[in-house]
Amino acid sequence: QKEDGEQRIAKLLARAGVASRREVERMIADGRITINGETVETPATLLKNLDGVAVDGKPVGKPAPTALYLFHKPEGCLTAERDFSGRKTIYDLLPPELPRVMPIGRLDLNTEGLLLLTMVNLNGKWSCPLRALNAHIAPDVLAPSAKPNWKS
Repeated sequence: QKEDGEQRIAKLLARAGVASRREVERMIADGRITINGETVETPATLLKNLDGVAVDGKPVGKPAPTALYLFHKPEGCLTAERDFSGRKTIYDLLPPELPRVMPIGRLDLNTEGLLLLTMVNLNGKWSCPLRALNAHIAPDVLAPSAKPNWKS
């Protein structure tokens, strides 16, 4: 993000729930994204907001306010958006009306427990506060079967 509030178009569109940043970059390469009718040529395009931006000719709405969701991940599903082997993922279990969310951290395939989901890719910004919890809460309170492994 620039000092004047400009951000890359892929980040803004991902925050608005259009697609992941990588997918937005592919959409730009395919010529599917326009600003005021002009095709966006590069994902390095900087914008302050999404005014005038359209995807496939449809105007993009304003990003929804950031929200944090609690999700009980059952054993036997992946903390991943998709699995090419066909295994069940957390996204298969989420309600269809939920906005596009991303997990904060992950749980192993055979681990069940609380998973935090947010509408914004925080790039590890939650990991520092969560790491601080480890110093104040006994590990068995957080995860009875294993010591937490917080990663940045």
